Amino acid sequence: MAYNIKIYNNASNTIHNLKGKKFDCRLTSILKKFQLTSQEEKPLDFIAEPPGSSVGTIFITAANLNFVPSLRAVIANIKRAFGVKQKIVAYDLGGILRNKVIQAYLEFDSFIYCDTSVHFTSNDFREHFNLINSGKVSPFLFGLGTYHGIKHATLQETFEYIPLFNGKHFDIEMQEANFIIVKRSEFTREILKWALLCAFTLDCIEPRKVPWDCPEEIFYSNRVYGLCHRMDQSVLSTLIYNAEEEIVGKVIV
Repeated sequence: MAYNIKIYNNASNTIHNLKGKKFDCRLTSILKKFQLTSQEEKPLDFIAEPPGSSVGTIFITAANLNFVPSLRAVIANIKRAFGVKQKIVAYDLGGILRNKVIQAYLEFDSFIYCDTSVHFTSNDFREHFNLINSGKVSPFLFGLGTYHGIKHATLQETFEYIPLFNGKHFDIEMQEANFIIVKRSEFTREILKWALLCAFTLDCIEPRKVPWDCPEEIFYSNRVYGLCHRMDQSVLSTLIYNAEEEIVGKVIV
C-alpha cells in the first residue's frame, strides 16, 4: 500500500510517476474505521451549503486545557458572525489528521475546520461554496498560504512516503492548516486516506525531532529541506498540490 500518482506536465510534455514508500498494511483497519477504503458514494451533484443556516456547513474547532479561554472566544465569535443556531463541534486538541478532520469527515457532509487563532469579520462564504460546488476549486480548500515553501518546512524523509511534484518550480508554497473548508467527495477521500496513513506512520509524519515553529531564515535560506517540520500541514499541502496538478494535467491532455 503505497502512494502512487501520475501527473502530466504540459510544460515539458512528460508524465511524472510519483511513488512513495509502502505503508504498513495493518493500517487498513484504521482506513476502514473511517470509511476511507472504498470509493466515495456521495453523488457528484451534491451541493454543500455555506454556514449560517440549519442545513448549512458546520464548524469544527479544538483546543487543549491551556487554551480553553481561546476556544470559548472563537466559539463566541462564530456565533456572533453566523447566528446562535450555527452548529459547532469542539474537540480536544491533537493532530488534526488523527482526530478532528478525519472524525468530522466520517460524521458530516461538509464542514469548516478552524483553530483558535481564527477570527471572523464576515459571514459571507457563498462565493467559496459556489466555487467548490461548481468544481472550479478543490473540495478541500485552504484559506491562506504561508509565504514559504513546502520543502523548507518539511523533513525530506516525509517526501519518501508522499513525494512532492514541483515541476519546473524550485518549491511550492505551503498552505496554512488553521482554516480549511471540506466537502465530502472522492477527491477528499483520497487526500484523507493518504494523510491518515502518514499520520499513523511515525517515519512519515515525524521522522525525527526538529522545531515545529519555522525560523525567519525560512524566507531567504538556500537550504532546501527541513528548517522546521509542520507535520499535518506539510502532508496536507503536499497531497492537495499533487492532486490539483493531476487534475490540471488530465484536463490539458
